[in-house]
Amino acid sequence: MGPDVAGVIVETVQGEGGVLPAPAGFLEGLRKLTEAQGALLMIDEIQTGVGRTGKFLGIHHSTVEPDALSMAKALAGGVPIGAMLCSEKLAQALPPGSHGSTFGGNPLASAVALAVLDEVEKRDLVGHSASVGAYLGERLERLMRYPAVSGARGQGLLRALELSEGVDARAVVADLREAGVLVTLAGQRALRFSPPLIITEEQVDEGVGVVEQVIGKLK
Repeated sequence: MGPDVAGVIVETVQGEGGVLPAPAGFLEGLRKLTEAQGALLMIDEIQTGVGRTGKFLGIHHSTVEPDALSMAKALAGGVPIGAMLCSEKLAQALPPGSHGSTFGGNPLASAVALAVLDEVEKRDLVGHSASVGAYLGERLERLMRYPAVSGARGQGLLRALELSEGVDARAVVADLREAGVLVTLAGQRALRFSPPLIITEEQVDEGVGVVEQVIGKLK
């Protein structure tokens, strides 16, 4: 880290790398480093934003205020959208006309995003994500008693089950799909769970029950 670094971009929970939450103090340390060198701290909230981690933004689990952050995906509930938020001191960095985008700021995506945010607030989906996410985490941790599982981690409704070395993770994903549960692979051996924010504890029980049946057959 030196004066030649213009900025640092980081996820609060590394998604594709295996659902790895930032260790305690990591983001605060990055904030100090970037401020000391006059660099920007930019947060990628595309996977973690809009309640996914049990806070509205993943950065809200820390005390850090970034210079800019990106959002997409959940912001418009599936309608293609991308957005950047920035601090007041950077607000004039991209005045009108300085940045072109074919579909930038289009009325449809903007209207859908506003509707999504309204629904998230009215139904307290952030709080729901925190409570049901904690329940999902507890259920996944119980699966660590099986030899095929080496760990469980995550925040809110973004969770991962780490499979033991030697277990064919892709085959497990396929077996789960056949059994009726859709998960994705993150990193080398992590099964990623990112259910809808409206999921219930009963549905968590049903889904994890299927996972347990599949995992329990593995050696």
